[in-house]
Amino acid sequence: MPKKVVINEGVSNISNYAFYNCTSLGDITIPNTVTSIDFDALAKTNIKKLTIPNSVTTIADCAFWGNPLVIFQPKNCIQRRKDNIHSNINGHAQ
Repeated sequence: MPKKVVINEGVSNISNYAFYNCTSLGDITIPNTVTSIDFDALAKTNIKKLTIPNSVTTIADCAFWGNPLVIFQPKNCIQRRKDNIHSNINGHAQ
């Protein structure tokens, strides 16, 4: 399993279960072409830091469930995204 993934420019979404349970994955680069991160797309990985590009407008439930994740968000991140992200880290609803 990869430790680092760079998603190619032009990819528009990270689909359901794309990296689910890839426990060795610790680093992922998401390009500005991605607009959505689907259900369990990055769940149960080992990603600790992540930059979510401004282009992302939809983040599904449990997208980051079970991660030791620390999120760095864009300054103009909309509140709905922020709430959804924080309610699904480590499976704890807030």
